[in-house]
Amino acid sequence: MQASLSSLRSSTEARRTLALRSFIVVMVLMVAAALLTGLVGQLRAIERSAAITVDKDVRHVERVLTEKTADALALATLIAQDPMIVRPLAHGQRRSLLERFEEPFEVLRRDHGVNHLHFAVPPATSLLRVHVPNTYGDDLTHYRPMLVAAMASGVPLAGFERGRFGASARAVVPVRASIAPDSWMETGDDVPAVVGVVDLGFSLDTALLSDALSESAVALITLPSQAVAETLDRDDPIVVQSTFDETIDLAVADPAAAHALIDGDLTELIPHDHRQWRLSRRVLPDHLGEPAAVLLVASDVSDARHATLLAHLTTVLTLLLLLAVGAVLEVLRRRGLRTVQAATESVVRSAQLSRALRLADTEDATLRVADRALSLIGDGAPTRLLLADSSRAHFEVAVNHGFGPAATGAEQSGAPDPGQQLPTPGRCPATRSGEIQRFEDPTALDACPFILSGECGTGEGVHGVLRCRPLSVQGATVGVLQVQPHVGALDRHLEHRLDDLVRQIGDHLSTVRAQAESSRQAGTDPLTGVSNRRSFDAAVTGRLRERRPYAVLFADLDHFKLLNDTHGHEVGDRALRLFAGTMKASFRPDDLVARFGGEEFVVYLPDCDREQARVAAERLRGDLALALTAGGVPGFTVSIGVADYRHVANSFEGPGFDQVLRAADTALLQAKESGRNRVTICDERVLASPVDGLVSAGGVPDDPRDAAEASGRATTTPTEPARRRTPGHSSSGSDHGSVGRSASTPASLDRSRGS
Repeated sequence: MQASLSSLRSSTEARRTLALRSFIVVMVLMVAAALLTGLVGQLRAIERSAAITVDKDVRHVERVLTEKTADALALATLIAQDPMIVRPLAHGQRRSLLERFEEPFEVLRRDHGVNHLHFAVPPATSLLRVHVPNTYGDDLTHYRPMLVAAMASGVPLAGFERGRFGASARAVVPVRASIAPDSWMETGDDVPAVVGVVDLGFSLDTALLSDALSESAVALITLPSQAVAETLDRDDPIVVQSTFDETIDLAVADPAAAHALIDGDLTELIPHDHRQWRLSRRVLPDHLGEPAAVLLVASDVSDARHATLLAHLTTVLTLLLLLAVGAVLEVLRRRGLRTVQAATESVVRSAQLSRALRLADTEDATLRVADRALSLIGDGAPTRLLLADSSRAHFEVAVNHGFGPAATGAEQSGAPDPGQQLPTPGRCPATRSGEIQRFEDPTALDACPFILSGECGTGEGVHGVLRCRPLSVQGATVGVLQVQPHVGALDRHLEHRLDDLVRQIGDHLSTVRAQAESSRQAGTDPLTGVSNRRSFDAAVTGRLRERRPYAVLFADLDHFKLLNDTHGHEVGDRALRLFAGTMKASFRPDDLVARFGGEEFVVYLPDCDREQARVAAERLRGDLALALTAGGVPGFTVSIGVADYRHVANSFEGPGFDQVLRAADTALLQAKESGRNRVTICDERVLASPVDGLVSAGGVPDDPRDAAEASGRATTTPTEPARRRTPGHSSSGSDHGSVGRSASTPASLDRSRGS
């Protein structure tokens, strides 16, 4: 009930904390959203202001270009309407034109910026360039399309065009002759309708454009003309006129770079400070619509940059203030939520540990789970799990994270350094008392003696409180979990998780050991204490995977039925137990000893050949004879057959082992037929023909059937394989049948039917 109430209170507190947290988060998000919305609005307004500035500059430049083109057209029209211009044009009188317009051109150049005044006559021939009077007579057809078009159509034209002496905002106005001849014209002359054109232009130089823009800079890049180059028989140079700041790297090295400015990315083509300058361009086409020049405008947007920085700074400061308020609220929230979170984490980790332990089916797997769990929940503190060995006389290190190495068991007696030893379970304060022990000061009067002697010391830099929590398995305290943080004491929630881990590990070890004991009993012959056939088959299957050399002994007690019949089954049982105990003492711990049924025993000897196995079998016979001298059991002997892995090709497979076992059984039969109480190594030929192998190995009596009947055994016919025993009387759940042969395959060797 108390647990339910505690869980309910924790759940209610968690809901309240969640509600408070949600409210704080919503308020913070709302304020942050309002600030960000205001910042976005300010940035948009600043961007619009910068865009208006840029657009104003571009429009101003366009207006200047338009005005200059209109002025050029007006001035050219005014000159074309001069009545004194027709006759000189019609008759090619250059001097008259020069005298008439030389002084007005100087006034136009000085006051209006006109840099080009030109007169041409049909079809497209230069008659007089007032600005360069000594250059005339050249054909303008190929590189002055606007002049040619005005000459042909008689319509005034204006725009931007490249000439031999540069590019200008030009106007071309045709000059027409009167239809009725004037008095000064000779009778009969065929006067054309257009006697020539007036070509006037303004230079878009840097001074003009820079004066027009107050806080911006401009650059005019005149593109090279192939027609001009062909006419002049030389390369037409790129003309760059710029008032750009020195921080704007305008470099036009070749025609390709000049043409790239027409539609390329100006931010990549012209390195500049993007925070101060915003580049715009206008492509100036000629009369035919082809690009003739690129006009770049660099607008100063530094004020917008300053406004942007100020907007960001204001927003950031406001957000920081908001975050500071939120941080204070978060600290208050965390203080209230820490207990709930720790409890929840403990429950989750406990559930995970419980599931992991359910998946661990052995003691080693359980200790691996404990190792992983301590590495995850130990919070970096040195931890060590000590478990008593099977004798419960010494501790062994099962898990170690941060504690120094330690000697255990027999190593402790010879270890020169006591700091490398472990306390015994009977002397450890935690296991002796069964209670949690804490030791804060390793030099205090009540400090653990094993801390003082260095037997439970941790590494350097660890000075926290040593906590020893005993571990119980099957009701006995057989272990201890040692934890020592680097500084101070453990958090109480961490202590709770560690205590839960110890409890679950102890419970699961109890279950695993009980299951292991049950499995051991199920795989052990209850009468003799050695393995039964089922556990022997499982153990051999695992050993064969190692592909180590091996030999097999097949042993059978001689005249065991006679022993049973003469002295009784209780004596027979004692004889079986005596023989089994002698086998366990005579062979190595790694050897597999099993009772196959009745008086039959089999031994698997790893890393042995047939000769070494024969020596081990002879030693068993000697040990049996010595054991029988103690009395209590009438004397008996044993016959043993020997075979090894070399008898078959695939001896490390199941069917191959069956053949080796069959060979040992055949050798046992030979020992029986040869007089018993002996060790016989199987002849290799017995694999192909068991009966022939027996004969060649030493022969049989003239009448094998009579000999077998005399010894209580049945003989086999020459066409039958020598096989195994007829069960006799069984005591204590085991059969003690007499040794007999049958023509059928016995259950003791038929692996396909299991045990």
